[in-house]
Amino acid sequence: MKKYIDLLKSKTVVCASGSSGSGKSFVACVYAANEFLKGNFKNIVLLRPVEPVSGKTLGYRPGSGIDKVQEAYQSMYEPLKVVFGTQHFNYLLDKGDIAALAIEMVRGRSFYRSVIIVDEASNCDIKTMKTLVSRIGEGSQLIICGDQASWQKDIKGDSGLTWLMDTVHQVRKDNPDWLNDEDKNNLYNEIGFVKFTKDDVVRSGISSLFVKVFDEYE
Repeated sequence: MKKYIDLLKSKTVVCASGSSGSGKSFVACVYAANEFLKGNFKNIVLLRPVEPVSGKTLGYRPGSGIDKVQEAYQSMYEPLKVVFGTQHFNYLLDKGDIAALAIEMVRGRSFYRSVIIVDEASNCDIKTMKTLVSRIGEGSQLIICGDQASWQKDIKGDSGLTWLMDTVHQVRKDNPDWLNDEDKNNLYNEIGFVKFTKDDVVRSGISSLFVKVFDEYE
């Protein structure tokens, strides 16, 4: 966990992968709330692949696009409420300083001085992930959380989280000559990865047990 916190404090893009229940999104939300209070960010943006960007919509469920995704964001709201308190959290949400967006809504947008947290990123497809990482504006930070275990993957095809990690590692290995000095600095110094294992599960003992069982018997 110390490595994760150190990366959050020092990198522009942080990918936290690994076992469900290890506190990836909880820590990211608490970190984001504290940085917001310090004035380091003007917005907290919460994203979650309720449904993939490519080809699908939120359907004909009642309510607006925002209304349809609110329930899915409760696990991200709770750690924010721990820091802000429920009343102030609700105020920031109503004001738009905290924004929970369907991933479908990020196309064409840029986020400036925002901390962007993507939960369940293993269920982003590659096209979605490309969209997300190209939205980072000046002064912003992107935190990507997901579990790469096959039993956690709901989408067909390749996971955008796995693709992103593999691509960054491959480009670092290849070190192509078309990268300029700024590109290389960003590639090696501004992107960080941390991997949690089933031994890091903190949700509960029974949760830890089932994670281990699913990993071994999938």
